[in-house]
Amino acid sequence: MANKQSDDAKKLIEFVVANLDFAKIMENYSRGGEYTLLFLRTEDPELDGLRLVWMNAWLASDEHIAEIESSSAHLQGRYFQHGFHPGYGTNPQGSFYEPIYGGSAEPLILGWSADGKEIDPELSQEFERCYNLTRTDENQKTVWDSWKEALDEVVVLEKHGSTNFVVTARTDFVRDFQHLRKRWLLVGVYGEWGNRMAGEPRTWAVHHEAQKCKLHLFGIRDDSGYKYVEAQGYFLFPVPLEEGFSAGWGLGVPSGLKAIAEKIEFQTSVGRVKPWEVREGNRFDGHASATAAFDQEVLRRYQTEPGADVSLGNIGQLEITSKKVHLRRIAMLLGTEYVSAWVGDFVEGVPPSEWPHWQSFNIPFIGFESQKQLYEAKNLFRMVFGLIRQTRLINRRWLRITQDGRIPFNLEHNTEKDYKALTKALPRGPDAHELIDRAKALDGLIIERVGSTPLKAFLKLTGFATQEIEELGSIKLLSTFMMVVRIAEAAEEWHDSIKAALSYAHKKVASWQKGQSRDLASDELKLIELVARDFEIMFLLNDLRLLAAHPIATQLDRGVARAFRDHSREPIDLHQYRNLILCLYNDLADCLETCAT
Repeated sequence: MANKQSDDAKKLIEFVVANLDFAKIMENYSRGGEYTLLFLRTEDPELDGLRLVWMNAWLASDEHIAEIESSSAHLQGRYFQHGFHPGYGTNPQGSFYEPIYGGSAEPLILGWSADGKEIDPELSQEFERCYNLTRTDENQKTVWDSWKEALDEVVVLEKHGSTNFVVTARTDFVRDFQHLRKRWLLVGVYGEWGNRMAGEPRTWAVHHEAQKCKLHLFGIRDDSGYKYVEAQGYFLFPVPLEEGFSAGWGLGVPSGLKAIAEKIEFQTSVGRVKPWEVREGNRFDGHASATAAFDQEVLRRYQTEPGADVSLGNIGQLEITSKKVHLRRIAMLLGTEYVSAWVGDFVEGVPPSEWPHWQSFNIPFIGFESQKQLYEAKNLFRMVFGLIRQTRLINRRWLRITQDGRIPFNLEHNTEKDYKALTKALPRGPDAHELIDRAKALDGLIIERVGSTPLKAFLKLTGFATQEIEELGSIKLLSTFMMVVRIAEAAEEWHDSIKAALSYAHKKVASWQKGQSRDLASDELKLIELVARDFEIMFLLNDLRLLAAHPIATQLDRGVARAFRDHSREPIDLHQYRNLILCLYNDLADCLETCAT
Protein backbone atom coordinates (compact mmCIF):
# COMPACT_ATOMS: atom_id res chain seq x y z
CA MET A 1 0.00 0.00 0.00
CA ALA A 2 2.86 2.33 0.85
CA ASN A 3 4.44 1.71 -2.55
CA LYS A 4 1.11 2.37 -4.33
CA GLN A 5 0.69 5.66 -2.43
CA SER A 6 4.25 6.61 -3.32
CA ASP A 7 3.57 5.81 -6.97
CA ASP A 8 0.39 7.94 -6.91
CA ALA A 9 2.32 10.85 -5.42
CA LYS A 10 5.04 10.49 -8.03
CA LYS A 11 2.47 10.51 -10.84
CA LEU A 12 0.81 13.60 -9.35
CA ILE A 13 4.14 15.42 -9.22
CA GLU A 14 4.88 14.49 -12.84
CA PHE A 15 1.43 15.72 -13.90
CA VAL A 16 1.88 19.06 -12.13
CA VAL A 17 5.34 19.61 -13.61
CA ALA A 18 3.85 19.05 -17.04
CA ASN A 19 0.54 20.90 -16.68
CA LEU A 20 1.11 23.45 -13.90
CA ASP A 21 4.66 24.42 -14.82
CA PHE A 22 5.19 27.58 -12.74
CA ALA A 23 8.86 27.80 -13.72
CA LYS A 24 7.86 27.84 -17.38
CA ILE A 25 5.26 30.52 -16.70
CA MET A 26 7.88 32.73 -15.02
CA GLU A 27 10.21 32.20 -17.97
CA ASN A 28 7.47 33.12 -20.45
CA TYR A 29 7.06 36.54 -18.80
CA SER A 30 10.80 37.22 -18.43
CA ARG A 31 11.34 38.65 -21.94
CA GLY A 32 14.53 36.67 -22.29
CA GLY A 33 15.59 37.25 -18.69
CA GLU A 34 15.36 41.05 -18.80
CA TYR A 35 12.28 41.06 -16.53
CA THR A 36 11.20 39.13 -13.44
CA LEU A 37 7.59 38.15 -12.83
CA LEU A 38 6.42 39.66 -9.53
CA PHE A 39 2.68 39.09 -9.77
CA LEU A 40 0.34 37.07 -11.94
CA ARG A 41 -3.33 36.41 -11.55
CA THR A 42 -5.19 34.79 -14.40
CA GLU A 43 -8.44 32.82 -14.40
CA ASP A 44 -10.63 31.22 -17.01
CA PRO A 45 -13.36 29.05 -15.41
CA GLU A 46 -14.49 27.82 -18.85
CA LEU A 47 -11.25 26.00 -19.57
CA ASP A 48 -11.03 22.24 -19.10
CA GLY A 49 -7.29 22.52 -18.40
CA LEU A 50 -5.43 25.28 -16.58
CA ARG A 51 -8.11 27.37 -14.86
CA LEU A 52 -6.40 29.59 -12.31
CA VAL A 53 -2.85 30.78 -11.61
CA TRP A 54 -1.80 33.15 -8.84
CA MET A 55 1.82 34.18 -8.23
CA ASN A 56 2.99 36.82 -5.75
CA ALA A 57 6.61 37.92 -5.07
CA TRP A 58 8.01 38.54 -1.59
CA LEU A 59 11.31 39.39 0.07
CA ALA A 60 12.21 36.90 2.79
CA SER A 61 14.96 36.76 5.39
CA ASP A 62 17.33 33.85 5.93
CA GLU A 63 15.37 32.99 9.09
CA HIS A 64 12.08 32.88 7.22
CA ILE A 65 13.52 30.65 4.51
CA ALA A 66 15.03 28.29 7.09
CA GLU A 67 11.66 28.08 8.88
CA ILE A 68 9.54 27.21 5.84
CA GLU A 69 12.15 24.91 4.30
CA SER A 70 12.29 22.77 7.44
CA SER A 71 8.56 22.84 8.19
CA SER A 72 6.27 19.98 7.21
CA ALA A 73 3.13 22.09 7.72
CA HIS A 74 0.89 22.92 4.77
CA LEU A 75 1.28 26.54 3.60
CA GLN A 76 -2.50 27.13 3.59
CA GLY A 77 -2.35 29.94 1.04
CA ARG A 78 0.20 31.86 3.04
CA TYR A 79 1.46 34.05 0.20
CA PHE A 80 -1.65 34.74 -1.84
CA GLN A 81 -4.85 34.36 0.20
CA HIS A 82 -7.18 37.22 1.17
CA GLY A 83 -5.09 39.65 3.15
CA PHE A 84 -1.98 37.97 1.73
CA HIS A 85 -0.41 37.33 5.12
CA PRO A 86 -2.20 35.66 8.03
CA GLY A 87 0.30 36.75 10.68
CA TYR A 88 0.45 40.54 10.26
CA GLY A 89 -2.11 43.31 10.20
CA THR A 90 -3.93 46.10 11.98
CA ASN A 91 -7.30 44.46 12.51
CA PRO A 92 -7.13 41.35 14.69
CA GLN A 93 -10.84 40.66 14.15
CA GLY A 94 -10.88 40.67 10.36
CA SER A 95 -8.76 40.35 7.24
CA PHE A 96 -5.12 41.28 7.61
CA TYR A 97 -4.16 43.69 4.88
CA GLU A 98 -1.43 46.01 6.20
CA PRO A 99 2.01 45.01 4.86
CA ILE A 100 4.87 44.98 7.34
CA TYR A 101 8.06 46.12 5.62
CA GLY A 102 11.40 45.13 7.08
CA GLY A 103 10.11 41.96 8.75
CA SER A 104 10.99 38.37 8.01
CA ALA A 105 8.70 38.38 4.95
CA GLU A 106 7.37 41.41 3.10
CA PRO A 107 5.44 41.61 -0.17
CA LEU A 108 7.01 43.15 -3.25
CA ILE A 109 3.49 43.34 -4.66
CA LEU A 110 0.43 43.91 -2.50
CA GLY A 111 -2.09 41.61 -4.11
CA TRP A 112 -5.32 42.83 -2.54
CA SER A 113 -7.00 46.17 -1.99
CA ALA A 114 -7.11 47.56 1.55
CA ASP A 115 -10.53 46.05 2.24
CA GLY A 116 -9.36 42.62 1.11
CA LYS A 117 -12.25 42.24 -1.35
CA GLU A 118 -10.79 43.25 -4.70
CA ILE A 119 -7.63 42.19 -6.49
CA ASP A 120 -5.64 45.39 -6.83
CA PRO A 121 -1.89 44.82 -7.37
CA GLU A 122 0.23 47.62 -5.91
CA LEU A 123 4.02 47.96 -5.97
CA SER A 124 5.89 47.94 -2.64
CA GLN A 125 6.39 51.47 -1.28
CA GLU A 126 9.90 50.46 -0.24
CA PHE A 127 10.86 49.44 -3.79
CA GLU A 128 9.23 52.49 -5.34
CA ARG A 129 10.87 54.90 -2.90
CA CYS A 130 14.31 53.24 -3.06
CA TYR A 131 14.66 53.99 -6.78
CA ASN A 132 12.55 57.19 -6.85
CA LEU A 133 10.23 55.62 -9.40
CA THR A 134 7.61 57.76 -11.10
CA ARG A 135 4.21 56.16 -11.64
CA THR A 136 2.09 56.74 -14.76
CA ASP A 137 -1.40 55.26 -15.10
CA GLU A 138 -2.58 54.43 -18.60
CA ASN A 139 -5.58 52.56 -19.93
CA GLN A 140 -5.24 48.95 -18.73
CA LYS A 141 -1.57 49.58 -17.93
CA THR A 142 0.54 51.23 -15.22
CA VAL A 143 4.28 51.84 -15.53
CA TRP A 144 6.94 52.98 -13.07
CA ASP A 145 9.90 54.82 -14.66
CA SER A 146 13.31 55.68 -13.15
CA TRP A 147 14.61 59.22 -13.58
CA LYS A 148 17.94 58.30 -11.90
CA GLU A 149 18.78 55.79 -14.61
CA ALA A 150 16.68 57.47 -17.33
CA LEU A 151 14.91 54.16 -17.86
CA ASP A 152 11.27 53.67 -18.77
CA GLU A 153 9.15 50.72 -17.66
CA VAL A 154 11.22 49.60 -14.69
CA VAL A 155 7.99 48.03 -13.44
CA VAL A 156 4.94 47.29 -15.60
CA LEU A 157 1.42 46.39 -14.43
CA GLU A 158 -0.90 45.09 -17.16
CA LYS A 159 -4.61 44.62 -16.55
CA HIS A 160 -6.86 42.37 -18.59
CA GLY A 161 -10.40 42.78 -17.36
CA SER A 162 -11.14 42.75 -13.65
CA THR A 163 -9.49 39.44 -12.72
CA ASN A 164 -6.35 39.05 -14.85
CA PHE A 165 -3.20 40.97 -13.89
CA VAL A 166 0.53 40.77 -14.64
CA VAL A 167 3.31 42.72 -12.89
CA THR A 168 6.89 42.43 -14.12
CA ALA A 169 10.02 44.37 -13.09
CA ARG A 170 13.46 44.72 -14.59
CA THR A 171 15.59 41.87 -13.30
CA ASP A 172 18.59 44.10 -12.60
CA PHE A 173 16.45 46.28 -10.29
CA VAL A 174 14.97 43.26 -8.50
CA ARG A 175 18.39 41.68 -7.94
CA ASP A 176 19.85 45.01 -6.85
CA PHE A 177 17.02 45.47 -4.34
CA GLN A 178 17.58 41.96 -3.02
CA HIS A 179 21.24 42.77 -2.39
CA LEU A 180 20.43 46.05 -0.66
CA ARG A 181 17.90 44.39 1.61
CA LYS A 182 19.84 41.12 2.01
CA ARG A 183 16.67 39.16 1.30
CA TRP A 184 15.72 36.14 -0.76
CA LEU A 185 13.18 36.55 -3.55
CA LEU A 186 10.25 34.24 -2.76
CA VAL A 187 7.54 33.80 -5.37
CA GLY A 188 4.43 32.31 -3.81
CA VAL A 189 2.41 30.25 -6.31
CA TYR A 190 -1.06 28.75 -6.54
CA GLY A 191 -2.67 26.95 -9.44
CA GLU A 192 -5.80 24.96 -10.35
CA TRP A 193 -6.25 22.58 -13.25
CA GLY A 194 -9.47 20.82 -14.28
CA ASN A 195 -12.91 20.66 -12.65
CA ARG A 196 -12.81 21.81 -9.02
CA MET A 197 -16.20 20.14 -8.37
CA ALA A 198 -14.71 16.67 -8.87
CA GLY A 199 -14.90 14.40 -5.83
CA GLU A 200 -12.95 11.11 -5.43
CA PRO A 201 -10.41 9.46 -5.28
CA ARG A 202 -7.93 11.97 -3.81
CA THR A 203 -4.15 12.04 -3.83
CA TRP A 204 -1.72 14.28 -1.92
CA ALA A 205 1.98 14.89 -2.51
CA VAL A 206 4.81 17.29 -1.68
CA HIS A 207 7.41 18.24 -4.26
CA HIS A 208 10.46 19.82 -2.58
CA GLU A 209 13.79 20.83 -4.06
CA ALA A 210 15.89 22.35 -1.26
CA GLN A 211 16.23 26.15 -1.52
CA LYS A 212 14.60 26.06 -4.96
CA CYS A 213 10.93 25.25 -4.61
CA LYS A 214 8.32 23.51 -2.50
CA LEU A 215 4.84 22.58 -3.75
CA HIS A 216 1.95 21.05 -1.82
CA LEU A 217 -0.15 19.11 -4.32
CA PHE A 218 -3.69 17.74 -4.31
CA GLY A 219 -5.25 15.71 -7.12
CA ILE A 220 -8.43 13.81 -7.98
CA ARG A 221 -7.83 10.96 -10.40
CA ASP A 222 -9.94 9.34 -13.09
CA ASP A 223 -9.29 6.53 -15.52
CA SER A 224 -7.57 8.76 -18.05
CA GLY A 225 -5.50 10.76 -15.57
CA TYR A 226 -6.75 13.59 -13.36
CA LYS A 227 -10.07 15.42 -13.12
CA TYR A 228 -8.74 18.16 -10.83
CA VAL A 229 -5.31 19.22 -9.53
CA GLU A 230 -4.38 21.98 -7.10
CA ALA A 231 -0.84 23.15 -6.33
CA GLN A 232 0.46 25.78 -3.93
CA GLY A 233 3.89 26.64 -2.62
CA TYR A 234 6.85 28.82 -3.50
CA PHE A 235 9.96 29.25 -5.63
CA LEU A 236 13.18 30.70 -4.18
CA PHE A 237 15.93 32.92 -5.58
CA PRO A 238 18.89 33.57 -3.22
CA VAL A 239 20.47 36.90 -2.27
CA PRO A 240 22.91 38.00 -5.00
CA LEU A 241 26.52 37.85 -3.87
CA GLU A 242 27.69 40.83 -5.91
CA GLU A 243 26.69 44.46 -5.45
CA GLY A 244 24.15 45.82 -7.90
CA PHE A 245 24.21 48.95 -10.01
CA SER A 246 22.94 51.17 -7.16
CA ALA A 247 26.13 50.78 -5.12
CA GLY A 248 27.38 53.96 -6.80
CA TRP A 249 24.28 55.84 -5.68
CA GLY A 250 24.92 55.19 -2.03
CA LEU A 251 21.56 53.50 -1.63
CA GLY A 252 20.66 51.39 1.34
CA VAL A 253 21.61 52.83 4.71
CA PRO A 254 25.13 54.36 4.74
CA SER A 255 27.32 53.28 7.64
CA GLY A 256 27.36 56.78 9.16
CA LEU A 257 23.58 57.08 9.07
CA LYS A 258 23.21 53.50 10.31
CA ALA A 259 25.37 54.30 13.34
CA ILE A 260 23.08 57.22 14.19
CA ALA A 261 19.85 55.31 13.50
CA GLU A 262 20.89 52.37 15.67
CA LYS A 263 21.15 54.66 18.71
CA ILE A 264 17.78 56.39 18.32
CA GLU A 265 15.11 55.49 20.87
CA PHE A 266 11.45 56.50 21.06
CA GLN A 267 9.36 56.78 24.18
CA THR A 268 6.38 54.50 23.47
CA SER A 269 3.45 52.71 25.06
CA VAL A 270 5.78 49.82 26.06
CA GLY A 271 8.72 51.93 27.20
CA ARG A 272 11.77 52.88 25.19
CA VAL A 273 12.01 51.20 21.78
CA LYS A 274 14.76 51.37 19.17
CA PRO A 275 13.10 51.64 15.73
CA TRP A 276 16.22 50.19 14.10
CA GLU A 277 15.68 46.88 15.87
CA VAL A 278 12.08 46.81 14.66
CA ARG A 279 13.21 47.69 11.13
CA GLU A 280 15.66 44.79 11.17
CA GLY A 281 12.98 42.27 12.02
CA ASN A 282 12.50 42.31 15.82
CA ARG A 283 8.70 42.13 15.63
CA PHE A 284 7.80 39.43 18.09
CA ASP A 285 8.16 41.16 21.47
CA GLY A 286 5.43 43.76 21.06
CA HIS A 287 7.78 46.53 19.94
CA ALA A 288 6.37 46.63 16.40
CA SER A 289 2.88 47.31 17.79
CA ALA A 290 4.11 49.87 20.33
CA THR A 291 2.60 53.35 19.91
CA ALA A 292 4.89 56.37 19.73
CA ALA A 293 3.54 59.92 20.07
CA PHE A 294 5.02 63.13 18.68
CA ASP A 295 4.31 66.81 18.91
CA GLN A 296 2.30 67.79 15.85
CA GLU A 297 4.96 70.30 14.83
CA VAL A 298 6.84 67.31 13.38
CA LEU A 299 4.52 67.53 10.36
CA ARG A 300 5.47 71.09 9.38
CA ARG A 301 8.60 69.88 7.55
CA TYR A 302 6.45 67.90 5.12
CA GLN A 303 3.64 70.44 4.91
CA THR A 304 6.10 73.00 3.51
CA GLU A 305 7.84 70.59 1.12
CA PRO A 306 6.95 71.29 -2.54
CA GLY A 307 4.76 68.55 -3.95
CA ALA A 308 4.23 66.84 -0.58
CA ASP A 309 0.78 66.07 0.74
CA VAL A 310 -0.35 65.81 4.36
CA SER A 311 -4.05 65.05 4.68
CA LEU A 312 -6.71 63.00 6.42
CA GLY A 313 -7.75 59.75 4.77
CA ASN A 314 -11.36 58.72 4.28
CA ILE A 315 -11.35 56.92 7.62
CA GLY A 316 -9.95 59.92 9.45
CA GLN A 317 -6.33 58.80 9.74
CA LEU A 318 -3.30 60.84 8.82
CA GLU A 319 -1.65 60.34 5.45
CA ILE A 320 1.78 61.74 4.56
CA THR A 321 3.24 61.52 1.06
CA SER A 322 6.51 63.33 0.39
CA LYS A 323 9.81 62.66 -1.34
CA LYS A 324 10.97 60.62 1.64
CA VAL A 325 8.02 59.80 3.88
CA HIS A 326 5.04 57.62 2.99
CA LEU A 327 2.63 57.00 5.85
CA ARG A 328 -0.89 55.92 4.88
CA ARG A 329 -3.77 54.76 7.08
CA ILE A 330 -1.31 54.10 9.87
CA ALA A 331 -0.85 57.39 11.76
CA MET A 332 -3.36 59.26 13.88
CA LEU A 333 -3.83 63.00 14.27
CA LEU A 334 -4.59 63.66 17.93
CA GLY A 335 -6.45 66.94 18.33
CA THR A 336 -4.32 69.98 17.52
CA GLU A 337 -1.35 68.86 19.60
CA TYR A 338 -0.03 65.38 18.80
CA VAL A 339 0.37 62.68 16.17
CA SER A 340 0.94 59.00 16.88
CA ALA A 341 1.98 55.91 14.93
CA TRP A 342 2.79 52.27 15.56
CA VAL A 343 6.55 51.75 15.52
CA GLY A 344 6.21 48.89 13.03
CA ASP A 345 4.33 51.16 10.65
CA PHE A 346 6.70 54.05 11.31
CA VAL A 347 9.78 52.15 10.14
CA GLU A 348 7.90 51.21 6.94
CA GLY A 349 7.05 54.72 5.90
CA VAL A 350 9.85 56.87 7.39
CA PRO A 351 13.46 56.28 6.26
CA PRO A 352 16.26 56.35 8.88
CA SER A 353 17.50 59.70 7.56
CA GLU A 354 14.29 61.26 8.95
CA TRP A 355 14.36 59.57 12.36
CA PRO A 356 16.39 62.29 14.16
CA HIS A 357 13.74 64.83 13.10
CA TRP A 358 10.96 62.70 14.57
CA GLN A 359 12.98 61.93 17.69
CA SER A 360 13.27 65.67 18.42
CA PHE A 361 9.46 65.85 18.66
CA ASN A 362 8.90 62.52 20.45
CA ILE A 363 6.95 62.89 23.69
CA PRO A 364 6.11 60.47 26.53
CA PHE A 365 3.15 58.26 25.64
CA ILE A 366 -0.09 59.98 26.66
CA GLY A 367 -2.10 56.82 27.42
CA PHE A 368 -4.62 54.96 25.27
CA GLU A 369 -7.69 56.63 26.81
CA SER A 370 -6.29 60.12 26.22
CA GLN A 371 -5.24 59.09 22.72
CA LYS A 372 -8.76 57.90 21.93
CA GLN A 373 -10.31 61.14 23.23
CA LEU A 374 -7.89 63.30 21.25
CA TYR A 375 -8.41 61.24 18.09
CA GLU A 376 -12.14 61.97 18.31
CA ALA A 377 -11.57 65.65 19.18
CA LYS A 378 -11.32 68.56 16.76
CA ASN A 379 -8.17 68.83 14.70
CA LEU A 380 -7.22 71.52 12.21
CA PHE A 381 -8.41 69.47 9.23
CA ARG A 382 -11.82 68.82 10.77
CA MET A 383 -12.14 72.47 11.82
CA VAL A 384 -11.44 73.70 8.29
CA PHE A 385 -13.77 71.06 6.78
CA GLY A 386 -16.42 72.37 9.18
CA LEU A 387 -15.95 75.98 8.06
CA ILE A 388 -16.29 75.04 4.39
CA ARG A 389 -19.36 72.92 5.14
CA GLN A 390 -21.05 75.84 6.93
CA THR A 391 -20.66 78.11 3.89
CA ARG A 392 -22.48 75.50 1.81
CA LEU A 393 -25.27 75.31 4.40
CA ILE A 394 -25.59 79.11 4.38
CA ASN A 395 -25.95 79.00 0.61
CA ARG A 396 -28.73 76.43 0.96
CA ARG A 397 -30.49 78.61 3.51
CA TRP A 398 -30.18 81.58 1.16
CA LEU A 399 -31.83 79.59 -1.63
CA ARG A 400 -34.74 78.61 0.63
CA ILE A 401 -35.32 82.21 1.65
CA THR A 402 -34.67 84.12 -1.58
CA GLN A 403 -35.11 81.57 -4.42
CA ASP A 404 -32.19 83.48 -5.98
CA GLY A 405 -29.51 81.31 -7.56
CA ARG A 406 -26.86 83.99 -7.05
CA ILE A 407 -25.55 82.52 -3.79
CA PRO A 408 -23.63 84.66 -1.26
CA PHE A 409 -20.58 82.36 -0.92
CA ASN A 410 -18.72 81.78 -4.17
CA LEU A 411 -17.79 78.08 -4.14
CA GLU A 412 -15.54 78.50 -7.19
CA HIS A 413 -13.20 80.89 -5.38
CA ASN A 414 -9.67 79.40 -5.25
CA THR A 415 -8.87 78.68 -1.60
CA GLU A 416 -6.15 76.03 -1.98
CA LYS A 417 -3.42 78.24 -0.54
CA ASP A 418 -5.60 79.24 2.41
CA TYR A 419 -6.60 75.64 3.06
CA LYS A 420 -2.97 74.53 3.25
CA ALA A 421 -2.08 77.41 5.58
CA LEU A 422 -4.99 76.62 7.92
CA THR A 423 -4.33 72.86 8.12
CA LYS A 424 -0.60 73.30 8.70
CA ALA A 425 0.35 71.97 12.14
CA LEU A 426 0.77 74.58 14.85
CA PRO A 427 4.31 75.07 16.19
CA ARG A 428 4.91 74.45 19.86
CA GLY A 429 5.47 78.16 20.45
CA PRO A 430 3.49 80.19 17.88
CA ASP A 431 4.04 83.96 17.75
CA ALA A 432 2.18 86.99 16.43
CA HIS A 433 3.30 86.26 12.85
CA GLU A 434 1.69 82.81 13.03
CA LEU A 435 -1.53 84.39 14.30
CA ILE A 436 -1.56 86.94 11.47
CA ASP A 437 -0.91 84.25 8.86
CA ARG A 438 -3.84 82.18 10.16
CA ALA A 439 -6.10 85.25 10.24
CA LYS A 440 -5.21 86.06 6.62
CA ALA A 441 -5.96 82.48 5.60
CA LEU A 442 -9.31 82.44 7.43
CA ASP A 443 -10.19 85.72 5.74
CA GLY A 444 -9.28 84.23 2.35
CA LEU A 445 -11.12 80.97 2.97
CA ILE A 446 -14.38 82.54 4.15
CA ILE A 447 -14.69 86.33 3.92
CA GLU A 448 -13.14 86.79 0.47
CA ARG A 449 -15.69 84.31 -0.89
CA VAL A 450 -18.63 86.52 0.07
CA GLY A 451 -20.23 88.01 -3.04
CA SER A 452 -21.57 91.53 -2.62
CA THR A 453 -23.90 91.57 -5.64
CA PRO A 454 -26.54 89.04 -4.48
CA LEU A 455 -26.55 90.49 -0.95
CA LYS A 456 -27.08 94.03 -2.24
CA ALA A 457 -29.86 92.88 -4.56
CA PHE A 458 -31.62 91.09 -1.68
CA LEU A 459 -31.35 94.07 0.70
CA LYS A 460 -32.73 96.43 -1.96
CA LEU A 461 -35.75 94.18 -2.38
CA THR A 462 -36.45 94.35 1.36
CA GLY A 463 -36.51 98.15 1.25
CA PHE A 464 -32.96 99.42 1.73
CA ALA A 465 -32.07 102.42 -0.40
CA THR A 466 -29.21 101.99 -2.86
CA GLN A 467 -27.21 104.69 -1.11
CA GLU A 468 -27.55 102.92 2.24
CA ILE A 469 -25.90 99.71 1.08
CA GLU A 470 -23.52 100.74 -1.72
CA GLU A 471 -20.83 101.73 0.74
CA LEU A 472 -21.12 98.59 2.87
CA GLY A 473 -18.31 96.05 2.73
CA SER A 474 -18.92 92.30 2.40
CA ILE A 475 -18.92 91.66 6.18
CA LYS A 476 -21.49 94.38 6.89
CA LEU A 477 -23.60 93.24 3.97
CA LEU A 478 -23.63 89.65 5.25
CA SER A 479 -24.33 90.70 8.84
CA THR A 480 -27.13 93.03 7.71
CA PHE A 481 -28.63 90.19 5.68
CA MET A 482 -28.55 87.93 8.77
CA MET A 483 -30.15 90.63 10.96
CA VAL A 484 -33.00 91.03 8.48
CA VAL A 485 -33.46 87.26 8.22
CA ARG A 486 -33.54 86.80 12.01
CA ILE A 487 -36.15 89.52 12.54
CA ALA A 488 -38.22 88.35 9.56
CA GLU A 489 -38.30 84.75 10.82
CA ALA A 490 -39.46 85.94 14.26
CA ALA A 491 -42.15 88.19 12.73
CA GLU A 492 -43.32 85.88 9.92
CA GLU A 493 -46.14 84.29 11.92
CA TRP A 494 -48.08 87.58 12.20
CA HIS A 495 -47.47 88.74 8.62
CA ASP A 496 -49.36 87.68 5.52
CA SER A 497 -46.22 86.72 3.58
CA ILE A 498 -42.47 86.39 3.91
CA LYS A 499 -42.16 89.50 1.74
CA ALA A 500 -44.13 91.52 4.27
CA ALA A 501 -42.04 90.08 7.11
CA LEU A 502 -38.83 91.02 5.31
CA SER A 503 -40.07 94.57 4.76
CA TYR A 504 -40.90 94.81 8.45
CA ALA A 505 -37.45 93.45 9.35
CA HIS A 506 -35.77 96.02 7.10
CA LYS A 507 -37.36 98.87 9.01
CA LYS A 508 -36.22 97.46 12.36
CA VAL A 509 -32.62 96.85 11.22
CA ALA A 510 -32.43 100.28 9.56
CA SER A 511 -33.60 101.90 12.80
CA TRP A 512 -30.94 100.04 14.78
CA GLN A 513 -28.25 101.07 12.31
CA LYS A 514 -29.31 104.72 12.76
CA GLY A 515 -29.11 104.38 16.53
CA GLN A 516 -32.89 104.51 17.01
CA SER A 517 -33.17 101.48 19.32
CA ARG A 518 -36.38 102.78 20.89
CA ASP A 519 -38.22 101.70 17.73
CA LEU A 520 -37.39 98.05 18.46
CA ALA A 521 -39.02 95.63 20.88
CA SER A 522 -36.63 94.18 23.47
CA ASP A 523 -36.57 90.74 21.83
CA GLU A 524 -35.89 92.31 18.43
CA LEU A 525 -33.04 94.38 19.87
CA LYS A 526 -31.60 91.24 21.46
CA LEU A 527 -31.71 89.33 18.16
CA ILE A 528 -29.89 92.09 16.28
CA GLU A 529 -27.25 92.52 18.96
CA LEU A 530 -26.62 88.77 19.01
CA VAL A 531 -25.97 88.81 15.27
CA ALA A 532 -23.69 91.84 15.65
CA ARG A 533 -21.75 90.09 18.40
CA ASP A 534 -21.37 86.90 16.34
CA PHE A 535 -19.93 88.88 13.42
CA GLU A 536 -17.26 90.59 15.51
CA ILE A 537 -14.97 87.64 14.67
CA MET A 538 -15.07 88.60 10.99
CA PHE A 539 -14.18 92.21 11.77
CA LEU A 540 -11.39 90.93 14.02
CA LEU A 541 -9.99 88.78 11.20
CA ASN A 542 -10.09 91.77 8.87
CA ASP A 543 -8.19 93.97 11.35
CA LEU A 544 -5.60 91.24 11.98
CA ARG A 545 -5.12 90.77 8.25
CA LEU A 546 -4.26 94.46 7.89
CA LEU A 547 -1.55 94.09 10.54
CA ALA A 548 0.54 92.01 8.13
CA ALA A 549 2.00 95.31 6.91
CA HIS A 550 3.84 95.64 10.26
CA PRO A 551 6.77 93.19 10.24
CA ILE A 552 8.22 94.25 13.61
CA ALA A 553 7.17 91.91 16.41
CA THR A 554 6.55 94.63 19.01
CA GLN A 555 4.26 96.46 16.59
CA LEU A 556 2.42 93.24 15.85
CA ASP A 557 1.91 92.52 19.55
CA ARG A 558 0.42 95.97 20.13
CA GLY A 559 -1.74 95.69 17.03
CA VAL A 560 -3.01 92.24 18.02
CA ALA A 561 -3.88 93.47 21.51
CA ARG A 562 -5.77 96.45 20.07
CA ALA A 563 -7.69 94.32 17.55
CA PHE A 564 -8.81 91.85 20.22
CA ARG A 565 -9.75 94.71 22.55
CA ASP A 566 -11.95 96.25 19.84
CA HIS A 567 -13.69 93.06 18.72
CA SER A 568 -13.53 90.52 21.54
CA ARG A 569 -14.79 90.57 25.08
CA GLU A 570 -12.42 87.80 26.08
CA PRO A 571 -9.19 88.73 27.91
CA ILE A 572 -6.09 87.93 25.87
CA ASP A 573 -2.67 86.68 26.87
CA LEU A 574 0.01 87.49 24.30
CA HIS A 575 2.11 84.68 25.76
CA GLN A 576 -0.56 82.16 24.69
CA TYR A 577 -0.81 82.67 20.93
CA ARG A 578 -1.81 79.04 20.42
CA ASN A 579 -5.03 79.65 22.36
CA LEU A 580 -5.71 82.86 20.44
CA ILE A 581 -5.24 81.08 17.10
CA LEU A 582 -7.64 78.29 18.04
CA CYS A 583 -10.16 80.90 19.24
CA LEU A 584 -10.17 82.37 15.72
CA TYR A 585 -11.13 78.99 14.24
CA ASN A 586 -13.77 78.28 16.89
CA ASP A 587 -15.37 81.74 16.93
CA LEU A 588 -15.63 81.84 13.15
CA ALA A 589 -17.18 78.35 13.20
CA ASP A 590 -19.75 79.53 15.77
CA CYS A 591 -20.59 82.58 13.64
CA LEU A 592 -21.11 80.54 10.47
CA GLU A 593 -23.12 77.88 12.30
CA THR A 594 -25.47 80.60 13.59
CA CYS A 595 -25.88 81.89 10.05
CA ALA A 596 -26.59 78.41 8.70
CA THR A 597 -29.28 77.42 11.22
